[in-house]
Amino acid sequence: IPEDVVVVEPCDVPGAVFCDNIDTYPIGALGPNADWWSTWSGTEGGAEDGLVSTDYAYSGTNSALIPEGGVTDVILKLGNLSSGKYNLSWQMYVPTGKHAYYNIQETEVPGVAWNLELYFGDVTEGQGEFTVPAAGPTFSYPVDEWFLVEHVVDLDANNIKVYINGVMVLDDVYAGNLGSVDFYSWSGTNTYYLDDIL
Repeated sequence: IPEDVVVVEPCDVPGAVFCDNIDTYPIGALGPNADWWSTWSGTEGGAEDGLVSTDYAYSGTNSALIPEGGVTDVILKLGNLSSGKYNLSWQMYVPTGKHAYYNIQETEVPGVAWNLELYFGDVTEGQGEFTVPAAGPTFSYPVDEWFLVEHVVDLDANNIKVYINGVMVLDDVYAGNLGSVDFYSWSGTNTYYLDDIL
């Protein structure tokens, strides 16, 4: 192992596939620190990569920053899961006047299919909306504070439940695999932080 590569500590959550609080990573590019982080193009460490930041943290000192500018496009690889029931969650922080976005992809190779898509603050600050599934419900989220984003995905029953800050905001059909999450900087006012990813 090269000296400049940080070894991720084993996950201490029983039964977890992985958990990541970002705290063992040096400030800078996110992608090179763990196998589950990459980018849309697969090139890590450049402008497309997320950043390890000390601006805000839910736990410890670090979080992952998806900055403004429409360039950053981070992929969280989930293993192309095709069966079983999973809880996918993270803490999220969206500052005042900023926006956020993510989608769940069918595979770890991005661009095949969007299985879920959410915008935060696109129309109204503190309000989010689903665009996949089409014409999905709107929901509220707190601004300038950490909140939990949670997905309960039953791949055998083809169902997904999405909870924002402890409130279920979607209960719908989920057809296909659990491939990856795409954290994309979709606008010039996009800025959000991620922590305690599980």
